[in-house]
Amino acid sequence: MATRDITEGRGSATASVGRAIAVDLGIVSSTSIWQNTNESYDVAVGGLPFFYAINDERPYIRQTAPFRKDQFDNGTEPGEQSLTGFWLRSQSSFHNGTGIKFYDPSAGETVNYRFADSDNVDVWTKGQVTLLKETANMSGVTSGIYKLISAQSGTTNVVVGYIPGSTTIKSFQADGTVVTTYAPTNLGNILDGAVCTDGTRLFVADNDHIYVGPLNAASVGWTEYYVTGTRATLAWVKQRLVGAVTNSIYELTTATAYSSTINNAVVVSGTVTLTTSAAHGLIVGDTVTVTDLPAPFTAYNTSATVTAVGSATTFSYVVGSATVTTAATTGKFLKTTLPTPIYTHPNTAWTWTSISESGGAIYAAGYAGGNSAIYKFTLSTAGVMPTLTSGIIAAQLPIGEYINKIEYYLGYLMLGTSKGVRAAVVSDQDGSINYGPLIIEDSNGVYDFAFRDRFVWATGSIGGYAGLYRIDLGSEIETLRFAYAKDAYLSTATGYATSVDFIGNTDQIAFTTSGSNGIAVQSATVLASSGSITTGKIRFSTLEPKNYKRLIGRGTFTSGEFTLSSIATEKTGVETQYDHITYNLGVDAVEVTTSQPEVAQEFIAYKFTFDRDATTTTAGPTFKGYQAKATIATPRNRVIRFPVYCFDVETDRFNTVVGFEGRAFERIQLLEEIEKTGDVLTWQDLTTGESRQAVIEQVTFTRMTPPDKRFDGFGGVIEITVRTV
Repeated sequence: MATRDITEGRGSATASVGRAIAVDLGIVSSTSIWQNTNESYDVAVGGLPFFYAINDERPYIRQTAPFRKDQFDNGTEPGEQSLTGFWLRSQSSFHNGTGIKFYDPSAGETVNYRFADSDNVDVWTKGQVTLLKETANMSGVTSGIYKLISAQSGTTNVVVGYIPGSTTIKSFQADGTVVTTYAPTNLGNILDGAVCTDGTRLFVADNDHIYVGPLNAASVGWTEYYVTGTRATLAWVKQRLVGAVTNSIYELTTATAYSSTINNAVVVSGTVTLTTSAAHGLIVGDTVTVTDLPAPFTAYNTSATVTAVGSATTFSYVVGSATVTTAATTGKFLKTTLPTPIYTHPNTAWTWTSISESGGAIYAAGYAGGNSAIYKFTLSTAGVMPTLTSGIIAAQLPIGEYINKIEYYLGYLMLGTSKGVRAAVVSDQDGSINYGPLIIEDSNGVYDFAFRDRFVWATGSIGGYAGLYRIDLGSEIETLRFAYAKDAYLSTATGYATSVDFIGNTDQIAFTTSGSNGIAVQSATVLASSGSITTGKIRFSTLEPKNYKRLIGRGTFTSGEFTLSSIATEKTGVETQYDHITYNLGVDAVEVTTSQPEVAQEFIAYKFTFDRDATTTTAGPTFKGYQAKATIATPRNRVIRFPVYCFDVETDRFNTVVGFEGRAFERIQLLEEIEKTGDVLTWQDLTTGESRQAVIEQVTFTRMTPPDKRFDGFGGVIEITVRTV
């Protein structure tokens, strides 16, 4: 082909070799832009410029890019996934407890029916949430750091409360009425953890002796039982009294320890009545060994069973049927001292903190420094009544975590530790223990448990106040991790709870605090004045921003009031609460537009606040669920489809000619190369000045005859589709 400069005067030194320089190709890349100089191009893609080829048959089209993909619902049940329009999130029950941060049901059973936080509400009935009963100080018991034990004094439901390190020990009814003030003779300062009951008797230890007496008697019938030391823990397990004295474990049910001289002896029809020089500490059924009685009482120097206790210094037993008229005499009787320990820990600093039982063994837990373990004591029959065998380690806790309390219930051994609560399964075969992760973490530790139905109440700190957690052993979220929630707390007592139990056989729970706040008790009928439940943060399983626009609560709100609120989290982590509507007798449960927060959020939580009825304190709202609606707030992108010319030689609207032979095909190849990478590039509309980041979605080239004399050579029209990003 003859040499011809088709750029009209923009030739170069290379023109003589057959073609002009392609001055319009530039450097093409995802970051390139085009700047018009001599030519007036209409559009540029990735730095590659073109002239528009727009007409009625080839229009320029600009539309919103799809921002939500179509979904196919193949679930067997209808639900939120079956609906179109708003994104929906609803929850109809909260019975799987607290412990989640985000509520994304796609996470499975560990999220379903759970929530983030609660205050003074009962979530344990499936499908509804109500206010808990009110918690207040027991009337007249507003000071003292007590420990509690549930009991029945005769037919009266009571809780026995004692103050460790003092001689104070009383039984209380729920209203604070003192049923019995216990005052055994010689009782000193009571040791912490050294009070227990077998149902009718109470065992109490000070640093000298163990005392035993009737639950319904202040001092009559009370006796000194066994010698103790400066550390003692008592428990009635496997129908026997087991005690930890200093670093040893004892079975104490049949052992005795006391000695005294006899001042007088009388025998009437075989009944021997002895008067001792000091309180004898015996109870009916004790076995005593009497020695050194002179004639005519030598026949009564024997081992016998006590048949009667006349007073603190007289007791009787029966030998034969004779009568001895002589009265004054001397002699001695002995009660056996502490028996041989079942097990003695090799570390004399070891402190036994708790004793419990399971189907086949008795367990004792303790610690020394940062080392803590649970020991197992199995029962040996060997042809006689079962007795305890020496202990072996059943479980070792992580270093630095020590046990405060162990109790067995519904097949699980609950562990209250310095870090929180764990649950353990106990082997039916050998009594070995396998404990799980921390169910509840509490920096103050967990010191006590109480049990009813399928629930465990554990002491702790609730929002900085002394209170309780409730664990549902019927709802295992993960292996040995059970549903739990905050429960009752005393809003006037900062700190943490240290002891908990029920008032006898009632459902009224009582607990004590780490400060001198007496005993707290839950009302039998009156509801808490207010409470709340907060959902997990709802983000619809995506980090894209959403517009949370509608909210409705379901339930019965004719008693008290029920307020719906949103909680938005700022970038700094600060949470802001926006109240939307309050349902009550005069305001129906309608769907409300949530105009706050005004800007789109990545996630949001909802808080529902309960207020009991102002007139009837036993009535309040019943919450059965909610539904929230949102729309995606991702900035909408545009799909732009436009035609451009691609010929060897082209002329702009000012008749400036540009091009060379073969230029069109080179430009097609460059455009296809940019498209192949799928990278983000710059799209420029040079006629309007608009510039956007975009990706090429489609390139279609149609080869055709040049339309007029302004275009020449190989070429056609390219339809380019880009999507802004």
